[in-house]
Amino acid sequence: MTVSYLCALLSCRGSMRARSGCKPCATLTEGLAFQKHEFEVAMTCEGCSGAVTRILSKLGDEVKFEIDLPKRLVWIESEKDVDFLTDTLKKCGKEVKYNGTK
Repeated sequence: MTVSYLCALLSCRGSMRARSGCKPCATLTEGLAFQKHEFEVAMTCEGCSGAVTRILSKLGDEVKFEIDLPKRLVWIESEKDVDFLTDTLKKCGKEVKYNGTK
């Protein structure tokens, strides 16, 4: 049984975020590490990295990310699948290549 499935049975309704009073959810997700994915994004300036930041920030608490502009790399920690993350990054209008998990 996956954490997502178990979480859906609880009061948080599958959000994977502990809500006040949802102690089982907090216990299930405590120490849960999402996979860290590395993407190469054709960013050439701070405007490009700013666009990536704006797009990923819209996902809220569902992702944590880091951007290395000189290396043109973006690392994303999330439970979301790679296709979703790739499609999200492509919304910034730049070429995106998935490099794998780190």
